[in-house]
Amino acid sequence: MYEQDAMWIEIDLDSLAHNYRLTQKLAGYKKLMPIIKADAYGHGSVMIARACLGEGAEIFAVSTAAEAITLRDAGIDTPILVLGVVSAARVEELAARNVTLTVPGPEIAERYASACGSRPLGVQLKVNTGMNRLGFFTSDNLEAIMAAARNPAFSLQGIFTHLAATGDPELDDFTRGQHGDFLRVLGELAGRGINPRFIHCANSDGIMRFPEFCGNLTRPGLLLYGYASPSPKKPPLKPVASVRTRVSQVKWVEEGQRVGYSCAWTAPRRTLVATVAAGYADGIMRGGSGRMQMIIRGRRVPQIGNICMDMCMLDVSAVPGAESGDVVTIVGTDGAETIGMDEMAKAAGTITYEPMTLLSYRSPRYYLKGGQVVAVMHRSGGYSEI
Repeated sequence: MYEQDAMWIEIDLDSLAHNYRLTQKLAGYKKLMPIIKADAYGHGSVMIARACLGEGAEIFAVSTAAEAITLRDAGIDTPILVLGVVSAARVEELAARNVTLTVPGPEIAERYASACGSRPLGVQLKVNTGMNRLGFFTSDNLEAIMAAARNPAFSLQGIFTHLAATGDPELDDFTRGQHGDFLRVLGELAGRGINPRFIHCANSDGIMRFPEFCGNLTRPGLLLYGYASPSPKKPPLKPVASVRTRVSQVKWVEEGQRVGYSCAWTAPRRTLVATVAAGYADGIMRGGSGRMQMIIRGRRVPQIGNICMDMCMLDVSAVPGAESGDVVTIVGTDGAETIGMDEMAKAAGTITYEPMTLLSYRSPRYYLKGGQVVAVMHRSGGYSEI
């Protein structure tokens, strides 16, 4: 099926199911709210949502109104929380489609209440305990939180905060302080009869390192897709996405000849160079130029020269018989070798989230169960089942 593609992405739904169950265990069997913003971290939000529903998911989180509507248009009627702030012009539509909005402050509360029409708007309140990105300040805004919670235009669904540094042990005191502030707010609200259905504060790092923190819901993102921040704990996660391309051309480059833009690589010897159909427009970050490896015919080979928009080059001198059309694994397993998103990110000097979310839509996604393709997300963004 992949023969028609220069570059493609394989999404293993069995691995996703494994990670979902493992994450539930790590979270002490609290309910999970899968984070499927940024098109499920590049994996395709509709198919990931459907797979998570099969594992028992009861609520999802996205970042934007458009992401929520994409799920609704695909027939997913499970509760959806939009984590970001939306335009007032979309509030009435979102209320009508039973999408829950985050209210992070009194001014947003007023805007949403004025815009939601006659239908009550489902909301979750966000409390700022130290991230200082979105949220009601805990220091002086309890009355504002109470006013939003009791606003007759709203149907209060939950309350949450975001912990800024759960992956950094050196900041554990800061993290515990954030959690303490959140507990205090919850206690004061409960004392006034406010007990929302959903309470949550733990993301993937929080699930890994602070499973005892309060809440009846957790917000896994990275864990579901098969990765965890560096930690003494190494849960047996399974990466969900594999990224593959093909060799476009193979040629010999003589000692001393240059390769690529800015002549960034010079052949130290006669070198067999493969040009492959993957570049930074496909999410292969230019910042990793000359520091990445890929796999061809089961062997790791170095990427050489500057990564181009649509192509990059590999030194395949050590790969007998390398030729045009060969499959190249950028992320994934080939034979005994495996390269993860985390390795690609490290080569580019960034975090694992970034290469995931940069994967281009011009590469189709093939969804596999039991090793067989069951659905395809096309370049247009539409899906077809096999």
